[in-house]
Amino acid sequence: MLNMQHWEESSPRFQWRGFMIDESRHFFGKEVVKKLLDAMHFLKLNRFHWHLVDDQGWRIEIKKFPKLVEIGSKRSASHVKGRLKCKTNSIPHRGYYSQEEIKEIVKYAKEREIEIVPEIELPGHCMSALAAYPNLSCTGGPFEVPVCFGIKKEIYCAGKEEVFEFLEDVLREIMALFPFEVIHLGGDEVPKERWQECRECQKRIKIEELRDEEDLQGYFTNRIVNFLHEHGKTAMIWNERYNMSIQKDVIFQYWHKDEERMVELLQSGNRFVMSNCSHLYLDYNYRITPLSKTYSFEPVPPNLEKKYHKNILGIEAPMWTEWTRNEDILFWHIFPRLIALAEISWISTNKKNFNDFLNRLDSISAKLDDLKITYAHREEVEKGFFKRRFSFLTKWTESNDYYKFRKLKNPD
Repeated sequence: MLNMQHWEESSPRFQWRGFMIDESRHFFGKEVVKKLLDAMHFLKLNRFHWHLVDDQGWRIEIKKFPKLVEIGSKRSASHVKGRLKCKTNSIPHRGYYSQEEIKEIVKYAKEREIEIVPEIELPGHCMSALAAYPNLSCTGGPFEVPVCFGIKKEIYCAGKEEVFEFLEDVLREIMALFPFEVIHLGGDEVPKERWQECRECQKRIKIEELRDEEDLQGYFTNRIVNFLHEHGKTAMIWNERYNMSIQKDVIFQYWHKDEERMVELLQSGNRFVMSNCSHLYLDYNYRITPLSKTYSFEPVPPNLEKKYHKNILGIEAPMWTEWTRNEDILFWHIFPRLIALAEISWISTNKKNFNDFLNRLDSISAKLDDLKITYAHREEVEKGFFKRRFSFLTKWTESNDYYKFRKLKNPD
């Protein structure tokens, strides 16, 4: 067991010990996913959150709506540099999972005691769907699958019944493919500009006696949450939406801001999975989030009474892939920080010891080598390795660190 002797406790600290990969921005394919599932099993992680849908790509076959992959799984190029000004390459990017491949991966995960949490973003982050079916928008399009990353103002129209019919049909196929409890609905970063200008959306606000567009998003989300509930599923959403009136059984995924509200909801019985970006976002480079910072993470707020600790289901490390253009960079960012997450999700706080963890960390190298998984080495994982000063925006192009280090170690 990885020489992780502290993991001998009969039960883990948290029931939810998770990892998320974004395959919308960059698609990696089933062999990479299987490697990740093998590593997760090795680390006793049990939730694989699969971000299959976003603006830049729709990555799962839906039989009733073939254009989702015929159009939505392809983009003409990729955003390669710059947050304020988008600089692109000229290389098309495409890929999706057939339903047969999904079934194969689901079986592979179940054999490793891992539950998959598929994420179908709504009502925003959906331009790959709108490019395929522009009638689902407020304006009617036409649209292309975006090349540049960032928040887009085009979202599903909340005033059209056909949007809800579409999403319910999509989710019926998702539920048939994923025999697990939880389905993630996204819900983050939803601009309201189109809804403010849309006659149908404004009509919906009036008919449903809603106050504004924020309430309209609550209405939108609750309709889909209720649909899942009717089919025996639990919805999960990002924490931006916890100021809305949301069903009690929804699981919130916390990633930033408004910790006071989070504590209030925990005390009211709402359940959370903690994914604080400050410690657990694996796309941040090691200068921003060194291994020691990830290991130091404590998911339970200090002001939360012990009787409410049970409402924190666990922790999950997301790997967003806007700037992650190949498998080696992907794994280099993930490991060894995911190993740190695995340990802190299993052991009690009083057993955490970073220096001891480092001494035991070397024992995993052979296993990762066997899995053909790239990982950051000891000298790379703390912020002192890269001496050059970078601007704030450079943290979004951290993949360059991988090449700098490999060039230093293996000069041509």
